Amino acid sequence: IYHIANRQKKINISLFFVINILIWFSLPSFSQNLLWITGSANYLWGCLIIWGFMTLYVEHFFQKKDKQKKFDSVLKRLCLLILGITAGWTNENMGIALIFFLIIILIYLRYEKETIPQWMIWGFVGVIIGYTIMMLSPGNAYRSHHEFLVNHKVEGNVPISFYFYRFITVTRFSWVYLFYPVLLYIVMIALFLWKGEKTKKSKVLFLSLLFLATSAVATIVMSGSPSFPQRAWFGIIILLITAIAILYANIDFSDLKLRIANIVVFAAIFIVYSVSVIESYSELLRFEEVCLYRNRLADKALQEG
Repeated sequence: IYHIANRQKKINISLFFVINILIWFSLPSFSQNLLWITGSANYLWGCLIIWGFMTLYVEHFFQKKDKQKKFDSVLKRLCLLILGITAGWTNENMGIALIFFLIIILIYLRYEKETIPQWMIWGFVGVIIGYTIMMLSPGNAYRSHHEFLVNHKVEGNVPISFYFYRFITVTRFSWVYLFYPVLLYIVMIALFLWKGEKTKKSKVLFLSLLFLATSAVATIVMSGSPSFPQRAWFGIIILLITAIAILYANIDFSDLKLRIANIVVFAAIFIVYSVSVIESYSELLRFEEVCLYRNRLADKALQEG
C-alpha cells in the first residue's frame, strides 16, 4: 500500500503510520486476518500477492511515454503470466476485483494512446486463467454447495431472488463496515482537490477512484456468496485504505495551517492507536497464558492415560 501511494517520493513516515492506523481501526476481524495462521494465509498473504501484482501495473501507469516500451521481454511475459495465475486464484471476490482493476487500467492506457506492453496482456490473461481454475475446482464447488445447504437450506439451483436478497444484505453490512472509511475518503478527496500536488494530479485522482471502485466491485461480488464472514471484508477495506493513502500521500502540506492541522490530528490519533495496541497486546499475552495452561493440562492428561 505504501509503495503504491508514495510512488517515487521521499520517505513519508506519517503516511506509513496512517496506513497502519487505518488497518488497525478499520478491520472488523484483525486477529483472524493477520494473526490466525490459516486466515492470514488466505487473506493477508493472498492480498500481498495481489497488491504486488497490481504494483507492476501502477508503475507502468505512471511511467513517461518514452520509457513505457522498455523492459518488455519473453521472460518478463512468462513471469507475469505465472504471477497472474497465482494472483487470480487467491480469493473469490478479490479475483473479480483484480480483473476489473486491470481492465480499467488497460482501457485507460488505450484511450490515452499510451503503450500497452505484452507483459501486461500476459499478466491479465494469467489472472483470468487462475481465477477460472479456482472457481471451477471441485473443492470450491463442494464448499459452495455445502454452505448454501447449511446456511440457507438451498440445494441444487439457486433462485435469482436469493441473490437479490444477498445484495440487500451486503449493502446493509457495507454501512456498518465501510461508513467511516468512506467518510474519511470524502474528506481526503476534498483536501486533495483543494491542496493536491500538481504533478500528475489527474492520474493520481484517477488511480485513487479506481481503487475505490474496485473496492465497491469486491463488495458487490459477495452478493453471490452463501456467506460473508467478517474476515472476508479484509481485501475490500484494504482497497479502500489504498485509495485513501494515495490521496493523502499527494496532498501538499506546505501551507502552514494545513500542516499544523495534519500534525495535531495525527498526534491525537497516534496516541489513541498506541494505547489501543498496548492494551490489545496485554490481552493477547493473557490469552497466550491461558492457551499454554490448557496445553499443559492436555499433555498431563495424555501422559496419565
